[in-house]
Amino acid sequence: MQSVAKKLPNLSETSAAYYERMSYVLSYPENVELTNREDLVQNFIQQVTSDNLVTVSLNMNASKVLESFITGWCMQDNMLTLLTDINRENIQLLAIHKNGSHVLQSILTKISKFIYKMPALELSNLLEFFGTEFAPCCIEHCIELAFDSYGTYILRVLLQIVCGVLQSSVNDKDYTGAVRKPEYQLLTAPREFSHLPEMILKQFKDYPHIVETVTDTYASPAIICLVEIFSLSHSELSRKLNQYLIKCISPFDQLIDHEKGSYLIQSLISTANERQYARLFTQFPKGSIYKYATCNHANYAIQTLIANIHTEEHFNYILQELSSKQIEAILGVGNFGVLHQIIKSGIEYPGQQKLIKSILLETFQCQDNPISLIPLLLLMSPLNNVLDSMVEERIIFKQEDNFHLHGSLIAQNLFSFEKTKSFAKSLLYSSIDGILKIASDPNGCHVLDKFVSSEKVKGKYKNKLYVMLEERFVDFVCCKYGSRVFDCIWIELDYEWKERFMIDISQKESILKSDFYGKFVLRNCKLDLYKRKRIEWRDSVQDTMKHRFEEQNPSAKRGKSESEHYSKKRKVNNNTNKITDIDVLFNKLN
Repeated sequence: MQSVAKKLPNLSETSAAYYERMSYVLSYPENVELTNREDLVQNFIQQVTSDNLVTVSLNMNASKVLESFITGWCMQDNMLTLLTDINRENIQLLAIHKNGSHVLQSILTKISKFIYKMPALELSNLLEFFGTEFAPCCIEHCIELAFDSYGTYILRVLLQIVCGVLQSSVNDKDYTGAVRKPEYQLLTAPREFSHLPEMILKQFKDYPHIVETVTDTYASPAIICLVEIFSLSHSELSRKLNQYLIKCISPFDQLIDHEKGSYLIQSLISTANERQYARLFTQFPKGSIYKYATCNHANYAIQTLIANIHTEEHFNYILQELSSKQIEAILGVGNFGVLHQIIKSGIEYPGQQKLIKSILLETFQCQDNPISLIPLLLLMSPLNNVLDSMVEERIIFKQEDNFHLHGSLIAQNLFSFEKTKSFAKSLLYSSIDGILKIASDPNGCHVLDKFVSSEKVKGKYKNKLYVMLEERFVDFVCCKYGSRVFDCIWIELDYEWKERFMIDISQKESILKSDFYGKFVLRNCKLDLYKRKRIEWRDSVQDTMKHRFEEQNPSAKRGKSESEHYSKKRKVNNNTNKITDIDVLFNKLN
């Protein structure tokens, strides 16, 4: 490999100066006239061919210019011309070189965009290049590429193209930079590529040190990439790979608390079907759930295990494994996500919600005082630690108290349970100052959002919250997070409550106008329209509520022709209006 690099000449000073000039030109394409673009592209390709693509790719400055050209300027009919200098030895060299790897990635990415748009002849030539040069090189050296900091990216990009899978990146953009949905988009891979994933898998299976591969910083993502791709596009390969990896890394003790090993186990769990999940579940014997849940990396595997549960039987097994004392110990080491995931998954299993509630009450030591549960969750503290903050069995929040992120998430999920009466009472048992403290906190405010928007919380409890807010309305809305919470409340209010709040808003208009956040309340509630044209404000509010109701209840939405029929009938005779259930609900009667 080094001998190959020595044979390649360095760029001449003239060529280096050319690429330096082109760096500016390619960075500002709007300065290039359309008539000159084609000449510029052809000249650049000639220069790269003259200097040798591999030589250009290994030069730090020139490679950046080449990468920019491929990404933004190169068209599908130029790709084969650029690839003429690449052979097996050069591919291996480029793949593990800092600069060459980036160029190779940009070439692969560009090809993935063109591969289904190319004319038959050019596509045939491109597939021949992959079949005779690129793919054999990557198969032969896949272990070396997997363990290399730059080669691993080439292997992963190749796998995604080969299997016809375009995978979302962290920022939900595909390789072209276009924003796309977070799920995977499956495409049909050309038949020339169909054997490659299995060949690469065979290389890994023949490698004797699979545990070393799984725990390596660079090789582990390549293995995970194989798992994810096979689970989406090759069901039989997915089954074989899952069986092979489970066999290799069992028991999980040796890997589950390793950063990369935990990632692999998470990937295996999240991509498993019901049958594969049941097999993976057997790798967590009695006592191991608690043991892993207290570990630094293993707890993420437990969270993934809970999040992907397929049966209530498995969920009940996990709940029986974790006593309140054990959950208290898990929280004590800072692994709050385990409890959060239990509560979140519990939404899907109403039969287990009573058990979850009892575990929570025992964990936070409030079996005799369940009314304190929501405040204790927000503080993420057992009752014994806040006794000095209690007045007549009511927790009084201190000014310096900061609400816990996971405690807020757990409280939000509790309001999605089937029975929310005790949770609603716990929240409302706080004083008005406590409610204001929750509303003004960046974590606590989302609990109020969920409380007012949840269909599981009865209206009488929501009304109690609204009455409390009336007492200190200005204090509530004239803060950053309280103003946002009121926006959410306004959406959920019925017409009577909106009129009731508008009276308060009208009386306090001057105070709200003078406050930065209060102005948003005036705008969102349409105070100007309310003062000038009350009937129009009423119609606007009711139309918004009606539209929202129809969105939430598609079956109640009338068809377009029926709606037009009723609107015409109203114009002819208002007294003969046809009354519908939606009209009655929103009191829109003449």
